[in-house]
Amino acid sequence: MHRSRINGLLIDCKTEDIDAAARFWAEALGRPVDPDHPGSRGHYRMLATPPDELSVQIQRVAHESRVHKI
Repeated sequence: MHRSRINGLLIDCKTEDIDAAARFWAEALGRPVDPDHPGSRGHYRMLATPPDELSVQIQRVAHESRVHKI
């Protein structure tokens, strides 16, 4: 039987300031922004991920904000 597992969340933010959005979500979720993570580039910011927990990535978008499970 196939078993799927959610391994992360991608939070879309309709914003001009992705760093401010990342700081907001970092504060809300109790995780610091990880600027050295390879996923923190361009319109994306990664939050620090403790072992065995879901990764969280913040993405700047032009459409309305939403959350994706990845």
